[in-house]
Amino acid sequence: MVFIAIQTTIVQNWLIGIATKKLSKSLGTEVSIKKINVTLFNKLNLDGTLIRDRQKDTLLYAGALKLRITDWFFLKDSADLKYIGLDDAVVKLQRKDSVWNFQYIVDHFASPKSTNTKNGITLNLKKLEFNNIHFIKNDEWHGERMTAKLNSLLLDADNINLNKGIFSINQLNLDHPYFEIANIHELRPDSIRIKDHQTNTPDTGLQFNTGNLLVHLKKLNIKNGTLSVQGNDKKPLPYFDGSHIYIQQLTGHFDEVSLIKDTLHCIADIAAKERSGIEIKRLKTKLTINPHIIELAKLDLLTNKSRLTNYYAMKFKHFNDDFSEYIHSVTMVAKFTEASVYSDDIAYFAPELKDWKKQININGHFEGTVANFSVQDLFARIGSGSYISGSLAMKGLPNLNKTIINFNNGTIKTNYNDVVLFAPSVKDMKVPDLTTLGDALFKGNFNGTIYNFTSNGTITSGLGGVAVNVTMQIPQKKDITYSGNIITNHFNIGKFLRISQLGYVDFTGKISGSNFDIEKLKTQIEGKIASLDFNHYTYSNITTNGTFQKKYFNGEVKIDDPNMNFNSNVEVDLSKPDPSFNILGDLVNANLKVLNFYKDSLQLTGLLDIYFTGKTIDQFLGSAKFLNATITSADTQLSFDSLNLTSGYSADSVKFLKVGSNNFNGTIAGKFTILDLPNSFQSFLHRYYPAYFNEPAKIAVNQDFTLTLKTDYIEPLLQIYDKKISGLNDMDISGRVNTVKSIFQLSALVPYAKYDQYAVSGINLNCIGNYDSLLLSGNISDIQIKDSLQFPNTQLSIKASNDHSVVHLSTSTNNVLENVLLNADVYTLNDGARIHFNPSSFILNEKKWNLDKQGEIVMRKNFVSASNVKFIQGFQEITVETDEEEGGNTNNLIVKLKNIFLGDITALFIKNPKLEGITNGEIYLRDFYGPFTAEAKL
Repeated sequence: MVFIAIQTTIVQNWLIGIATKKLSKSLGTEVSIKKINVTLFNKLNLDGTLIRDRQKDTLLYAGALKLRITDWFFLKDSADLKYIGLDDAVVKLQRKDSVWNFQYIVDHFASPKSTNTKNGITLNLKKLEFNNIHFIKNDEWHGERMTAKLNSLLLDADNINLNKGIFSINQLNLDHPYFEIANIHELRPDSIRIKDHQTNTPDTGLQFNTGNLLVHLKKLNIKNGTLSVQGNDKKPLPYFDGSHIYIQQLTGHFDEVSLIKDTLHCIADIAAKERSGIEIKRLKTKLTINPHIIELAKLDLLTNKSRLTNYYAMKFKHFNDDFSEYIHSVTMVAKFTEASVYSDDIAYFAPELKDWKKQININGHFEGTVANFSVQDLFARIGSGSYISGSLAMKGLPNLNKTIINFNNGTIKTNYNDVVLFAPSVKDMKVPDLTTLGDALFKGNFNGTIYNFTSNGTITSGLGGVAVNVTMQIPQKKDITYSGNIITNHFNIGKFLRISQLGYVDFTGKISGSNFDIEKLKTQIEGKIASLDFNHYTYSNITTNGTFQKKYFNGEVKIDDPNMNFNSNVEVDLSKPDPSFNILGDLVNANLKVLNFYKDSLQLTGLLDIYFTGKTIDQFLGSAKFLNATITSADTQLSFDSLNLTSGYSADSVKFLKVGSNNFNGTIAGKFTILDLPNSFQSFLHRYYPAYFNEPAKIAVNQDFTLTLKTDYIEPLLQIYDKKISGLNDMDISGRVNTVKSIFQLSALVPYAKYDQYAVSGINLNCIGNYDSLLLSGNISDIQIKDSLQFPNTQLSIKASNDHSVVHLSTSTNNVLENVLLNADVYTLNDGARIHFNPSSFILNEKKWNLDKQGEIVMRKNFVSASNVKFIQGFQEITVETDEEEGGNTNNLIVKLKNIFLGDITALFIKNPKLEGITNGEIYLRDFYGPFTAEAKL
């Protein structure tokens, strides 16, 4: 009967009530179990188990505890714990001194060591199922708080031998596990802390597996877990903080997990997010963890914007201490193969890089801390075609300004588009033109900090090669110092500087000095140009040597070329508000034809003396002189004392610009800017003839000046330019331009001028114009065409506006042709002109000819036409018409003659022999813009 009664729920709960009351009284605290259900001898269910500590705080609470064990286990040497279930449990282990809050239970059940050597029952655990578990270990004595929580835990074991510490588990599933370890204020005095270390338990050589457990877990699944490591109570940094690690949304699958001694091995597939923002989207690796290393072999890591492959490890002495000083204390070892790293991800650990915004593909072997690392066999690809290779070591990060960089046996290849990615401000740089470099390749070394370094190597590009060896120091509160050598090899400096006249250069030079601020700049430059292309000629043997100090430059330039021998001294003073320039040069010889400055043979020698002040050409004040000059052509030698260009202000503060020599003098005086002089003239001429003169790029404003040009015996100088030119001596030209009041005036007196077989004398012309129109009037005493045709006393009047000119011309020849009156409207076109004749007449051999109808001739490129052009004198007629050939060629004219007195016409050209008779026929004028021909059928 007793046996049967014990198996009933009423009796079991009555007995357990007596036992818990007795135990509570014995322990001096509360111990209670709401309900018990025991089946002898293999089943136990406990509901509402509560144990409080001596401070009446909960030590243990278990909502439900279920246990299933082998039948009649107490009669056997070993038994299987088939199932342990625990629901809604809370465990609180606490202490503020050396005694834990559960120590009273340990002491109560303690008994003297038994001398019986018989082994107890060996229990093998098979299955665990925990739900809603909360474990707290609050160790204020040692200054550490550990918290663990989970929604559920399901363990399926093959063999768990608690006596031997062997755990062989098939599968473990954790749902919403939470684990936190935090450093808190330590109540243990320093003196006791030292003593505790000295009297600690025997050293097993193990740090976190002090029980020397042997664990093998085939499969571990974690769903939505959280890991928190709080090294102190300070506010976490906004980026990755090793003292405040908070990983959430941790989901993973771990295969073949083993714990042997202090080393944990597994094959992991993990995803998680860290408080700083760094996200592990996927981590597949062969993971090894021990107290000094976290190793990820066969790594495939995908983060926010990066992907790392192959191998990565973090080495440390003490996890909490070293990770709180991650940049300096955690040594990283990495072997990357085609890794893709984005700077935003690095910035979670080194925030100084947050604005870099760059992606790099990396191969190489990395070892060291963030603050001190080296990379061997480095190959990094950046952008579309840029890469870097070599060996790199950096010591001093995250303070980039003080970081020592050693980049040796390096190769850097880049291009303009990739440079712009790293330095967007380069887009605004027009000169030099970096786009012309194409793919630039640097091979060499860089050693030092960005403020104190030495760099040497070679650069090859689409423009040529450059070799450099430069040392530079950039102290914070002292002058920058630098020195080095530079060599160019067939480098196209013209394209680089956007100067079309320049070409390739071979240069070897040295530079040394201090500071780049022009106020403090002190630089010594020495160099030799072996060859320089300029104006399609290659100069050789050019040397330079100069010093720039405190806004003052003094140096020399020498050119010892077979076709140019020139020596000069140059002084530039920038210390005053208006800088001054002084250049003295000796041009021993210059062959202008070979140098491509002139089409014919021409030699030039002389002395150059230039002195002027001003920041721009419009502020130019001073003079430029070419002295004791000699110009020698193939058959002429001309010498002159000086050619002067002078700019300044007169006594009454009127600005002037003068140019003059023995042969001519010219002056511009008034209100003007030198750079706007061409625009001043062009703005008027465009109003008169827009087909020939484009609108100026810049409107010249506030220009009001006069100009004069007077010549003496200038003919020899002009004939050096063109042998067909004669005269133009004693010429006098004057004028005025006012862009404010719209005034354009010009007058010219030319005694005599000739070009080839055309000669004029007694030219007197006057132009008066404004922004609307131009009126030109004047007379020419004589016009001579070859030896046979002469027009004396020519009067000319032209009114021009917007490509329309009203022309009136009167002239005559000696005796034969008189009273020529020609009236026409001339319309200028982009490629020619259209002449519309108004009633005109002339007297030929005392016979008056008339052009009554309003005829028209159009002459354009590849097109000539005539209509209604007919001269009549009685029964004589001269008609000009278009002659269109087969194929549509309209570049021909036909002159038809009817009843023409031959003697009247030929008297203009031929005096002897005298031709007489009446002529009829046609004259064909062909190809005005090609090989012109004339054919007569009379």
